[in-house]
Amino acid sequence: MAESLKTWQDVAAGRGEYSVELNGQGYPAAWDLEVAGGGETGLDVSSSTDKSVDIDRAWRKGVWDELFRRGFGKDYMRFMDCEEKGYTLKCDDCGYERAKIFFCGLRICPECARRFAGSLFHQIMDIVGEINANRKRGWSIKLITLTLKKGEGWPDMHQLRAMVKAMGRYLPELWNSYLREDGAGAVASMEIGPSGNVHAHLVYYGPFIPKKELSQRWSEITGGSYILDLEMITGGKGVWEATKYACKMRALSPGQVVDVYEALKGARRVRCYGVFYNRVVVHPECPCPECGGTSWTFGGWLTQEEFKANFGGAGDRGG
Repeated sequence: MAESLKTWQDVAAGRGEYSVELNGQGYPAAWDLEVAGGGETGLDVSSSTDKSVDIDRAWRKGVWDELFRRGFGKDYMRFMDCEEKGYTLKCDDCGYERAKIFFCGLRICPECARRFAGSLFHQIMDIVGEINANRKRGWSIKLITLTLKKGEGWPDMHQLRAMVKAMGRYLPELWNSYLREDGAGAVASMEIGPSGNVHAHLVYYGPFIPKKELSQRWSEITGGSYILDLEMITGGKGVWEATKYACKMRALSPGQVVDVYEALKGARRVRCYGVFYNRVVVHPECPCPECGGTSWTFGGWLTQEEFKANFGGAGDRGG
């Protein structure tokens, strides 16, 4: 691998060009998107020597470097290739061919997180619609935000991992010991905030819950942690709050992002209880538009140039 750039901050600040060669795959020295200010990093971004450099690509390059430095094999290549490569699939039932953009699917990837959040949001909203059509008297849909206490500063990866595992134990305990009711349900997602706090967002359908009582029960379960919020929701805004958890990665440095990557590895993306159980699919099937089949054969990789030449740049950007 040939690398002429020292840090991701250099790319973001437009200090020169860079190029990467890996397994014969060349990456461009600069990208075609324009720099739009410092973004969430707060960096002072200016033009590179030859053309503008996209701040997002600079951030991705920093994360890619950190994944490579820590030895995460295939994932660093998946992350850098995300939305940069195309491929084709062929339906096993009718032979229909479709073009796809490659998505890495990593939980630390903002683009893939948005796609996952969108899919999750629509699935939950469908269930919420069913609930609203047959809602029990006195019951409502609520957004519950829970957190775990931590020390000062950004926790190391082992501390983050311990908090993620702890949240995975505490959520079912809260459901079984306090929230569970006949006909009730909850769907929970996890978020690691910019300061390293581990939060859980729950869309909960059930009877009235006194906030003080819920907070006391959560504190007993966790050994002193507290709830951040409990509010009734009537539209999609509260549901979106519970699904957009993984879309804030650009607020973190590349090193912190890879800490999050390690901490979340193997942890469930979504936990469902009661009426939501077995209703939310993490990886929905992708049916053939011609025959409805769901069995596909990989047709091969395309360069971006080949993709545009064959499909006019209008490939299927779905999952």
